[in-house]
Amino acid sequence: MRYEYTHFIPENVAPKGATRIVFKRVNKEVCSIPAASFGDMAPPEGEPDCIFGLVSDTHICPLNANGAMISARMDAALTFFEKHGAQFVVNCGDLVNSGFIIDKAKGYDPSEFVEYKRLRDRHPNLPIYGTVGNHDSYNAHIMSLEYADGDESQTYEDELIEYTGHGVKFTVEHKGNLFIFIGNPKSSVLYIDGNTFSEVRWLESLLNNNRDKRCFVFMHPFLTDDSGNPLGKHKSPICPAAVIDSIIKNALKNHGRAMLFHGHAHFMPQLQERDKTTNYTDKNGFPSVHVPSLAMAARLDENDEMEKTDTEGYGYLVEVYPDCIYLRGRDFVRNEWVGIGTYRIEVTA
Repeated sequence: MRYEYTHFIPENVAPKGATRIVFKRVNKEVCSIPAASFGDMAPPEGEPDCIFGLVSDTHICPLNANGAMISARMDAALTFFEKHGAQFVVNCGDLVNSGFIIDKAKGYDPSEFVEYKRLRDRHPNLPIYGTVGNHDSYNAHIMSLEYADGDESQTYEDELIEYTGHGVKFTVEHKGNLFIFIGNPKSSVLYIDGNTFSEVRWLESLLNNNRDKRCFVFMHPFLTDDSGNPLGKHKSPICPAAVIDSIIKNALKNHGRAMLFHGHAHFMPQLQERDKTTNYTDKNGFPSVHVPSLAMAARLDENDEMEKTDTEGYGYLVEVYPDCIYLRGRDFVRNEWVGIGTYRIEVTA
């Protein structure tokens, strides 16, 4: 199914460098707006305070034919971000495909994380901050069990730090902005019992104690919304339990200058036309951005069922200004900007 940009979404803006916006009917130009008349659709002016790359669901896997293609795309995306002035890159989860693979006879197999680290090491001047997704935490609950070699000293958190540079939750401060990363330490339903519940309270406390800062929150799963959207059935897997969902949403909303970024559903940017809450929404009282998959973007087939394909891969270059955030959607397969994935979101410093 082919997707085309058929109408403007209110939050979309003209991409940088655009000289006019053309309106067509059945591929025939009806009228156009010159750049001088873009008005509220114009991108920000001046220099950004901060630039970072944003990807999700990279699903790095061992270097078979498909794995090599995914690794090459990740490497190309990191190179692109470097060339466009990114100070760092954020990955919204499912960094790898199968986590730490468990073999009772041999212990665990970290080969996917080894490959992820290899890609990180190829870009030593570009920090990569990854939040943990459900695929990353497969087998996390038994990582500390005793294996054949009798070594139970290495925990799941230790291994994450070794290969990704970070644990399940952490923060980074950059030019007065607070970047908060909250991963899911289990691959099943998120944040619902004893230890995992503390992750949510940690986030709530951070937002309450940092009201003087603009906060960017990165997690992997969707939160719910009340829009009755047509793609809702594709958003349900491993969403947080209702009470946890409510805590996170209230904490973000009450902060006043917080934004949420997440992945998990793989939705390609063009699906925003089908459902106005798919890749950007503020229906919960705060800006929320879904980051499409770099490795296997999801589209709809002829029966409106979701299908993932490794022939589609997307991400964002994010420019942070004093009065707004400017997201520039990028198609990393065709190596071009995505007009429908270009947003200006008003969030002041």
